[in-house]
Amino acid sequence: MASRIVLGGLIAAWGLTLAGCGVGDPGSNRAGAASLEPLQADPERLRGYVHFLADDATEGREAGTRGYDLAAAFVASQFAALGLAPGGDNGSWLQAVPLLRATRQREGAEFSVARDEDAVTFEFQTDFLPGVNYQQSSWRLSAPMVFVGQAVVAPEFDHDDLAGVDLRGKIAVVLSGAPETFPNDPRAFYSHSREKQRLLAERGAVGVIYVGDPVREAKSPWARGAANWARPSMRLRDADGVPLDIQPTLLGTASLNVAAAERLFDGAAMNADEVFERLEAGTLKAFDLVGTASLAGTSELIPMLSHNVVARLP
Repeated sequence: MASRIVLGGLIAAWGLTLAGCGVGDPGSNRAGAASLEPLQADPERLRGYVHFLADDATEGREAGTRGYDLAAAFVASQFAALGLAPGGDNGSWLQAVPLLRATRQREGAEFSVARDEDAVTFEFQTDFLPGVNYQQSSWRLSAPMVFVGQAVVAPEFDHDDLAGVDLRGKIAVVLSGAPETFPNDPRAFYSHSREKQRLLAERGAVGVIYVGDPVREAKSPWARGAANWARPSMRLRDADGVPLDIQPTLLGTASLNVAAAERLFDGAAMNADEVFERLEAGTLKAFDLVGTASLAGTSELIPMLSHNVVARLP
């Protein structure tokens, strides 16, 4: 017998939508299959759902935590109340999702640039934050740097920030986002760090430095985001335990505060102010930066399991 699968995803609050539905009369469907028919919204019931899922007892519902498990159990109970059947692993409501959790450490973090006899050192949290290498808990690299604009290659818009750029063995210095002239959906796609990293790794880069810009900094101050530096990040793991959506040849990454960008671009073909002006004008060009950057980072890597909540409507 065919079934419909109803999924309450890693964000357990997805169950709110389904909890506002009831199982319809199979006889009302001319194809003979059961269906989910929307019920009139019940504000008090919805308020109750939100009250539970947003309560401190669910601890923010972060994947792999006790609070998430409580929220998942609540969603499963609502599926059961609707008359749905378990659709998860081994006849349960839950489908295992293997994850790798990475928690950044202050110890071992480094970002400096050597120029002749001088060295520029950036401060952890104040100036920069190291990225996570999901393949190893500690990483380190030193390499020359090349600025590559926003690292966007979009043939359909006749745009290529990486044309003619030699990235082999170098650290790419990248601005966030994608050109303002792009439509919303393509702009979101090309803005994503995973797409940028894929393009850079394919061209031989060994690391990435993300630089903020004044417009984004005004909307989301560096200090506010950097204060959460110890919050874990996660990647899915495959059946062999290997993290997904990573670029193995990228040895390390870092993010740099816009206020520190002036020191990074010092002595190059353009200073930071010129770079930001060209960003606004849409006329960014790639160029080499002066000096060799040394980056390092350390993270605690812990394999873990979380769960989707899955129901089946026969």
